[in-house]
Order: sequence, then C-alpha cells, then structure tokens
Amino acid sequence: MDARGRLERNAASMRALALRWSWCLAMSLCSVACAQPPGANETVRNDPDWMYSIARPAKTPRASAAFHAVVAQPNATSRELADFTGNRLFVDQAPFITTPDISAVDVVPDPQYRYFMVAFHFAPAAAQRLKRITSADMHGRIALLVNGKLIVLLQTIVPLESTVMFSRSYSREDAIALAQSLAP
Repeated sequence: MDARGRLERNAASMRALALRWSWCLAMSLCSVACAQPPGANETVRNDPDWMYSIARPAKTPRASAAFHAVVAQPNATSRELADFTGNRLFVDQAPFITTPDISAVDVVPDPQYRYFMVAFHFAPAAAQRLKRITSADMHGRIALLVNGKLIVLLQTIVPLESTVMFSRSYSREDAIALAQSLAP
C-alpha cells in the first residue's frame, strides 16, 4: 500500500473513531439528561454538575463515622477488625476524622450511571489531618467505620485533602441512604 492509501485509511479510521466517540458522548449526555434526582425527597438536591448534594432528613439521628489509619502489624495503639473476607485487619484505635469533621456529603454517579459513589467533604482542620496522614503513607489504607461497622477500605495512591470519594458499586438508593445518615 502506498503512502496515499495509508493516509486515506488512517483518515477513515480517525473519522470512525470520532464518530464512535461522538456517539458515546451523545449517549452519555442523553443518559445524564434523562436521569432524574431520586424522588421528590427534599433532602436531595440535584446540582447542575450531576452531583446530588445530600442533607440529613429532619429528626433523623446522625450516624457515627470514623476514619482510621490501617496499620500493618498490631501495636499498643491499634485494634483488630475483620475485613470483608474475614481476614484480620489492624487499625489505629483513635480515628483521625470523625462525624463532626464531615462538612458535606454528595452522591456522584459514574459517567454511565451504572453505580454511585459517596463523596465526603471535610472541615479545614480535618482536611489537613487527612493530607498529613495520606502524605506520610502514600500507599496506605484507610478504614471507614459507620456505627462501628467497616464500610470500606480505601487504598491511597496520592495525598488526599478536602474530599474523599468511594464506591462499593452502590445503587443510587444505597448511596443516598448512606450519605443521608452521615450528612450534617
């Protein structure tokens, strides 16, 4: 094949790729445009950037949240938990972020609306503690306990600061229920 034939084939491939991406973008926008905020619940507001800002329903007690650093070996300041597979997990006894440090909670869909993530926003002092802990151990793990139960283990690969977002492939309803229970 000569240079002109390769050029034409590459141009056709690029057009096909651009068309495929345009179709994917159109389908994503359609799914976003057709998605509705969950119910007529006053505790959920639909933000323009497709993030559901969550508020706790009136007269609903706030759940207890505690972010603990996971340690490799047991020590005098650690306690033992079981992870999701029943293996032993050791965490610092004292959490570095607790419920009062959470300033806002959002529910964020993945781009295809297959599952939902929960995002916690922290007060400035808590954000500094989070940054200090995650900067010290770049590949460390953080355990989130809600009402004393392990909800998620976060693996950090970069320092975190003011927001932590995680998912266990939550449905919209499950993500909103968790977020409502922890919202300020």
